[in-house]
Amino acid sequence: MPIFANDECDMIEKYSENFTEWLKKNLVVKIQSQIGYKLPSEVDSILAKLSDLIKLLKKRNAGGPIKEEHAVPDDFAPLIKRVMIHQRRIVASKLEEPMSKTFHPELIGNLEKELEPIRKIMDAPWFQESPALRVPHLTEFLAIKFVEEMHTSSLNLEKREYDEKFHILQTPSLFVKDLRYFREKCELRSNGLMVAYLDIDDFKSFNTRHGETKIDRDLLPRFMELMESHLYTHGQGYRYGGDEYILLLPNLSLAMGVGFIKEFQQKLRMITYRGITEKTTVSIGALFVPSDCFLTEREVEDRANRAKNFAKKNGKNCIATFKGNFYNESELVIVK
Repeated sequence: MPIFANDECDMIEKYSENFTEWLKKNLVVKIQSQIGYKLPSEVDSILAKLSDLIKLLKKRNAGGPIKEEHAVPDDFAPLIKRVMIHQRRIVASKLEEPMSKTFHPELIGNLEKELEPIRKIMDAPWFQESPALRVPHLTEFLAIKFVEEMHTSSLNLEKREYDEKFHILQTPSLFVKDLRYFREKCELRSNGLMVAYLDIDDFKSFNTRHGETKIDRDLLPRFMELMESHLYTHGQGYRYGGDEYILLLPNLSLAMGVGFIKEFQQKLRMITYRGITEKTTVSIGALFVPSDCFLTEREVEDRANRAKNFAKKNGKNCIATFKGNFYNESELVIVK
């Protein structure tokens, strides 16, 4: 049974009220505007459960001595987990703008502390063991045409801008914007997406043996052309540097994304470069981003990078991913 301190109860109560308003705005109002005033039973059930949770938290100290801790019945755990996952992404996203404006350690630390109360709850054993309450998406009740018409997002897919050096893959400044756009489009359909961070193995030794000029002329363009052709109509590729790249694969599961990446690895085994006999291999960090993922776009990029580093430390020429849903270092594994 989850046990919360008073300040945690206050936070959960506030977030539950926020989640209720979000649910009404993004699900209830839109269903009613198209169908009528009778809501599907599963939506009514979630709203009733939220109301019960809020009432329970509001009256916890009513009519008696103030208690420092409160136990909440186990049947509320999935709902609380859903509320916290939803709110965590909102809070973290709001922090990213001020975080991007400073390098001061104290200021960064103060901003990071804003997430500490949420992290504490998410680290609790009951949270990690409980399934999150499933909340239906609008497209489960309405045809996509009408959902798209009601969707008033300001997000648009940015005009394509190629990397200024090779003009083959996209510039890295587009990645976060594209990820935000495709996440929203996939979430409308209850779908996730894949992000893969690639690093050419032993790239420094290629430059040492053949020189940067030859690598830039005879290896990298061929490598990127192969990547671009493999991605064509399936996703987007971004050049982060001479040896680092990110792939964005909308509407692919982890299994589908890993299979797609392995096909690219197979193509790399067949490719040849003018005047270079060595084969290129890549270490890859693969990250599946489900529709209810609590990570921000910058955090998705960071976790994919961490998975890539794990692949490099564990043999190279392999794929690493997270086996759990919390994207911790302890969850990193090599995909066989």
